[in-house]
Amino acid sequence: MPIKDIFTFHPRIITPTRDLKGRAVQTVFAHLGDIVVESERIKNELRRLASAEMKQGDEREWELVGLFTEFERFILGSQPPVIKRSYTRDQLIEEIRRATPLEDLFPRLRLILSDELEKSALLFEIYVEPFITYLFNNLGVENLRHLLAGNQVFQPFETYITAYGIDFDGFNLDLARRRDRVRIDEIRNIFKNLYVALHNKILSSFGQSVLEKLIEKEYQSLRAHYDAFIVAGIFDILPEPILENERIAYLSKEELEEKVRERTNELRAEKENIEKKIEERTRELRSERSKLTIVAENMAEGAMLFDENLNVLFINEKARQIVDVGRSDKFLTGPIVKSFSEKFAGVDLAANYKKCLQQKTFDIPEMDVGNRIYKLSFARIIDQGDGVFFLVWIQDITEEKALERRRAEFVSLVTHQLRTPLSGVKWTLNLLINGDLGELKTKQRAYVMKANESNERMISLVDDILRANRIDPEKYRYNFTVINLLDLFDNILYEILPAADKKGIKIRIDRPNGEMAKVKVDSERMRAVIQNLLENAVKYTRGGGVIEVKIVEQTGKITASIKDNGIGIPMAQQGSIFKQFFRASNSSTVASGSGLGLFIAKSIIEKHNGSMWFESEENKGAAFFFSLPIASESSNIK
Repeated sequence: MPIKDIFTFHPRIITPTRDLKGRAVQTVFAHLGDIVVESERIKNELRRLASAEMKQGDEREWELVGLFTEFERFILGSQPPVIKRSYTRDQLIEEIRRATPLEDLFPRLRLILSDELEKSALLFEIYVEPFITYLFNNLGVENLRHLLAGNQVFQPFETYITAYGIDFDGFNLDLARRRDRVRIDEIRNIFKNLYVALHNKILSSFGQSVLEKLIEKEYQSLRAHYDAFIVAGIFDILPEPILENERIAYLSKEELEEKVRERTNELRAEKENIEKKIEERTRELRSERSKLTIVAENMAEGAMLFDENLNVLFINEKARQIVDVGRSDKFLTGPIVKSFSEKFAGVDLAANYKKCLQQKTFDIPEMDVGNRIYKLSFARIIDQGDGVFFLVWIQDITEEKALERRRAEFVSLVTHQLRTPLSGVKWTLNLLINGDLGELKTKQRAYVMKANESNERMISLVDDILRANRIDPEKYRYNFTVINLLDLFDNILYEILPAADKKGIKIRIDRPNGEMAKVKVDSERMRAVIQNLLENAVKYTRGGGVIEVKIVEQTGKITASIKDNGIGIPMAQQGSIFKQFFRASNSSTVASGSGLGLFIAKSIIEKHNGSMWFESEENKGAAFFFSLPIASESSNIK
């Protein structure tokens, strides 16, 4: 009869039920299984686990111990992504200990997860159990009780001797309660004397042969399911001369040392592997940190990083220059905050940090400091590992603002100093051309016509410049309406046809079948886009050429294309085609222009949340495309 069943009815015993033990076992293996991400790798073990749960008694317990060892070996030998993270044996055991009610596990499995004190008691309990069971079955409970009660060293623990044997569960429970006052050598001494009593009784009553068979059977069972470090612990309870006889008979010194060497080598290799990985990762992190530091130190903008207590963690070279902080003070919070407050009077770092805690980012778009203008940006950065950080970004926008002023002055100059006189010249030239000031001779008319063409080109250039300035919706409001893009194309094509007919160019339009979805656009600006693309196609297509216009409805958008078989765009210059004032090298020989048309067109399309692109091959033509989102009630264009 197993020793755990012997003690079932004693009133002092607190023995976990099968249900409690079953739940504890399930907790252990569920945790092990959860560590493994690629569960397909352990399908055989999972099948064996289900089978083991159907078994009873010793067979079930030893099967579960063996499965735990296999799970442990698989996890310790694997790396992510096969498992969630890497483990050492100590880490794995400690994690399972925290997740499992150890007191509800059966001793053979609890032995693997226990600390040194409890492990000693459990190992000795497991080892002496067959001897007690044998004596109980062959001598009876009274003889067994008399033998145990007569052991002087064991007398202090008489409360654990019952009518059915030894209450190991009660012993272990009390041991756990008194663990701060119990030493391992006391536990070993108790079981050593208990083992001597059992050993001698079996030897004297049943002979050497029976004793050796019991010893060998139990040792082989332990050896088959536990590693050498656990098994070697049984020799702590074997007294002389039993110690030497049984050690020589069943576990030679060489065998034990070999197992220890094997395990030591495994641990050394694992340690070296871990150290190598740590060293490699450290080098990688240092390299990445060095790169980031180089980038941060050489940025054109100033950057200052604070922790949540506004202690300076980092300040780059540009920020040091702006707030006038010496290199020796770069990590001194006091001097840096003081210099910042003096430089940017009225800017409270603490107050702006509190704003960032509520709205994440905060900007001061423009701040005059002496003869420089700065933009200050504040941002909250949350790091999962280290908490909250506060970033201050300082941009010197002096040149940008100066450029804006010069642009505004230039536009004003163009508007008032150029556009008005050009309009006057146009009016006068039209009077001459129309004969309102008298009939012109043929030669005179030719000169006036050339002057008028030049004046028109100047007016067109001025209008392009003014249009380019009006692209910014912050300054010039867009008036959006929902329209049918095809109708707008038809109106503009009607105006373009005379110029195309004059060069013998055919314009073909591929119309969609059925009603087409509408788009939300600023009609005036969209007219300028389409007109520019069609005029360019006519302008750069040789006489007798073909222009193809196509409009298609796609998922969530309308895409239009204008394709010609004209001069095309040189490959080397295609990356600059949408830049201001850029004109391809082969275009100047065909027609004049400002180089602003495509820049304006692309900018307008992008303001409509659309996109523009092209395809071209020199001397074979070009195809320009643009797409616009289909109008909807949820459209966010304003």
